[in-house]
Amino acid sequence: MQISTDYNAFTQPTLIIVTSRQDAIVYLADNRDLEKILELHTKKPEYTDDEGHFERSGNDRVFGQGSTEKEIDDIVYDEFKSDLAGAIDEIKEEFEQVILFAPEQYKNSTKDSLPKSIQDKIKSIHGVNILHEHPTDILKRLQ
Repeated sequence: MQISTDYNAFTQPTLIIVTSRQDAIVYLADNRDLEKILELHTKKPEYTDDEGHFERSGNDRVFGQGSTEKEIDDIVYDEFKSDLAGAIDEIKEEFEQVILFAPEQYKNSTKDSLPKSIQDKIKSIHGVNILHEHPTDILKRLQ
């Protein structure tokens, strides 16, 4: 995609990594070109009914109940970080800097999961979930 003159050009080849908790899109921006070079989705296991639901009870009283859903979310996020690190490590295109977008609560752990060679090139980190935004909206955030 050509970047309109309404936006700043990228003076150095830049990797733009946009993530959520289990999805990522990676763009390569260079001068006035923006190209999607990677799309990643880590699937969440599907469960039916009350699988993983638990209750703590005794003497005909329920003391607490819940679900292992949080644990499943943590497992999926750990898998995602591993998948992302591996996929980014395989990128063949040349780039000089990296811009990372990740939800606020995941931005530091997502950064830390990236290969050291990528971490060293990070120019900025944005704590926001914009995975489903159009690329021009992402560019607006970088103005």
